[in-house]
Amino acid sequence: LNKHKKGIAKMVNIAGFDYDNFDPEGVTYPPNGNYTLAIIGSEDKPSKDGHRMINVHFEIASGVQSKQQFRIGYYVGNPNVEQAKWAFEALGRLYYGVTGQRPTSRGFDLEQLKFKAFEADFDATPNAKGDKFPKIKNLKPLSAANSAQPQQGYAATAATSNYNQAPAQGTPAPSWGAPR
Repeated sequence: LNKHKKGIAKMVNIAGFDYDNFDPEGVTYPPNGNYTLAIIGSEDKPSKDGHRMINVHFEIASGVQSKQQFRIGYYVGNPNVEQAKWAFEALGRLYYGVTGQRPTSRGFDLEQLKFKAFEADFDATPNAKGDKFPKIKNLKPLSAANSAQPQQGYAATAATSNYNQAPAQGTPAPSWGAPR
């Protein structure tokens, strides 16, 4: 709150933005580029169509866009078997990119990837219809060997093949809860 005289909240004037072309239901993504990212949580919930969707929540761990969060949905319950396969493969690439290890046929728990930094190219280029389907590509584990300093907002801890990170002291937990 912006305090005014005698503790009364003063209303703030919001101007200088083109609200005529603003989509209140839209999602904002960072600019396309290479980032150090960390998974901060996940959700397993139904899509709009009622099929299984795994939403993975990411946070940019360093640079100008630091602390910006975004979500990518993996439609693993897609009735189109080929598209569901692509979603599972993308999650497998996510696991491999964060840990440097291939997932097994038993699968994995996304909790294993939480707060571990990795590098990736982010791409939210709209398709021919203008829809954005954000993707992360070219994932690489961020090892202690190739990163001398912990990323802003994360504390470094020892790990075998990756840069294991936990939230810095005082960093609030995500409001949408723990991964399943």
